[in-house]
Amino acid sequence: QANAQFLSLDGSLQNQLTLEFIVEESAVGPLYSIEVGASAHGEWMPFAILRRKTGLHNPILEMGSVIPCGLSDAQYDEVADYAIRVLKALGLDLGIFHVEFIYTSDGPRLVEVNP
Repeated sequence: QANAQFLSLDGSLQNQLTLEFIVEESAVGPLYSIEVGASAHGEWMPFAILRRKTGLHNPILEMGSVIPCGLSDAQYDEVADYAIRVLKALGLDLGIFHVEFIYTSDGPRLVEVNP
């Protein structure tokens, strides 16, 4: 359907558009953040995981943070490993990093990374 509509456009408009799409999953679950440190010697240290409190009617609005975060030890380890894999994939390997994620029924899903 998108292709048919695209082909029906004037040629000058077609030159300004693309049929490439990004499909994203809507992550459902509570919002968390983890602070992770990386040393010049290749050592990784997850410092803390925080549960992020969000607005009741607006989950984009962050209202504060809670420690302890309420995750089990196994979930904590899973999130720490996940955050370190994300940072390594981005080439962020020296400093302190803030990683936000939603903990879904399938595990953590990335929201943002702040070096």
